[in-house]
Amino acid sequence: MTVLLDTRTIAPEDRAEALRDAMRRVGIQADVSSFGMPPTAKVEGWDLGAGCTLMRRVSSGVRLVRSARSVHSDSPPRVTLTLLSAGPWGYEHDGVQEVGSLVEPELVLVDQLSPYEFRRRAPGRTVALTLPADAVGLPRRALPAASVGLRRDDALYALMRNHLRDISALATNRPDLLLTVAPATTSLMRALLATAADAPTLQASTAAENLRYRSQAFIRDHLNDPALNPALVAAAHNVSIRQLYNAWSGEARTIAEWIMTERLELARMLLQKGDSAAHTVAWTAHTAGFVSAAHFTQRFRAAYGMSPREYRAQSSGPLAMPPRPRLGPQRPDMRKPT
Repeated sequence: MTVLLDTRTIAPEDRAEALRDAMRRVGIQADVSSFGMPPTAKVEGWDLGAGCTLMRRVSSGVRLVRSARSVHSDSPPRVTLTLLSAGPWGYEHDGVQEVGSLVEPELVLVDQLSPYEFRRRAPGRTVALTLPADAVGLPRRALPAASVGLRRDDALYALMRNHLRDISALATNRPDLLLTVAPATTSLMRALLATAADAPTLQASTAAENLRYRSQAFIRDHLNDPALNPALVAAAHNVSIRQLYNAWSGEARTIAEWIMTERLELARMLLQKGDSAAHTVAWTAHTAGFVSAAHFTQRFRAAYGMSPREYRAQSSGPLAMPPRPRLGPQRPDMRKPT
């Protein structure tokens, strides 16, 4: 966790500027003012990689303004999806005025490529996911439509709202996992905005991304199953094998290669951390889902340039860890375990 600002340590006359600077550190560009009293706030931020950030802000009432001048002077352009706690607030952008719900938290898309004004007089909590504009995948003209097209009764809306709650909790309890879930988080945001903007081409693209991320999670959860292969993954997600292959078509590795890489990485970690007396090569092979110790040894040597026993001996000493496995092109086989 990175605490970017706690106004208890800031002089009252400096708080608005400090709050503005803290939000800019996570990619949110706006001038800050308050309603009478100097603002109070705590701002935390996390880097999710690839220019994406997560921010959590608890503050008194604030007014955020992004002027046309700042839009043209700031770079790179960004888009922010915010989860606002229930309460009265107002958001004006692109000639549209939105108001907050008094009942439940709401999602609001902040297009930082356009001027806007946000007002909230009462204290509130905000969780904000900010992406570079080009990572959203929507054309510039579609962002206003996506903003007003967010519907509370949409299934993706509820999924994204709950996900932002969960990732905020994850940032507190297990920040080491944020980079792991970041791709799925940004993919879900893309799918939500594509649906809200009614962009069929992007919806198809994000559906493929979601399938790929779900299949990756499934693979990691079932590495100890020797029968794990692309056909099993496709069946588990109720899609055809062709749909699964299409979802992986833009990746550097096929899904079969990815399964093998994950098996080898799991085995490598077991060899590095395990008790050599209890965790034999045969046990490691079985735990990582290889059909036999001989098959495991053959694949491990091809990937790392040494046998599993040699690697375990090396990992207990000062030598450097070998690189991740490099697998040559393979044709996925639906009939045999991978």
